[in-house]
Amino acid sequence: MSPKEIIIQARKLHDEGRYNDAIQLLLPLQNISPKLEEHQYISISYSYYCLNDFRQSFYYAELVSSKNKSNEFASQLKYFCLVDENKIDEALSEVVNFLNEFPANLYKITLEELLVDVNENRIQGEFAAKILLLANKNNVINQVNLNSIDKDRLN
Repeated sequence: MSPKEIIIQARKLHDEGRYNDAIQLLLPLQNISPKLEEHQYISISYSYYCLNDFRQSFYYAELVSSKNKSNEFASQLKYFCLVDENKIDEALSEVVNFLNEFPANLYKITLEELLVDVNENRIQGEFAAKILLLANKNNVINQVNLNSIDKDRLN
C-alpha cells in the first residue's frame, strides 16, 4: 500500500474503533511528504487520545504543531489532553495562544463551552478576559447567553 492508502486505511480503522491497529499501521511510515507526515501524526495522536494515552497523544500533536503552528486539530488535541490530565491552566493557555494567532474553526465549539464556564464563574480573571475577547474576535460571543457583567467587559 502507498503511504496515502495507509493513512486512508487508518481512518477506516478509527471509524471501527480499532485505534491500536491504526497506530501499528501508521508508525512504520517513513520518508513521506510533509503533508502526509502531518496526517500520519494527527492520526496517531487521535488514536492515542481515544485510548486515553494522553502523554503519547500530546507528543504526536506537538510534532505537528512544531512544524505547522496553524494546525487547529493538533492544537485542539493538545488542549483536550491537558484538560484530561487536569492541567487546566496549560490547556487554557493552549487555546489562548492558538487563537491569538489564528482564527477559530474547530475551536468555535470549545469557545462556546468556555464562555459558559466564564458566565458561571468557573473561569475567572485573566483567562476569562482573554476568552471573552477571543470569542468576540471569532464571532462566537453571540452564541452564548452572557450575563450583563460579562457583556460589559467587552466594551
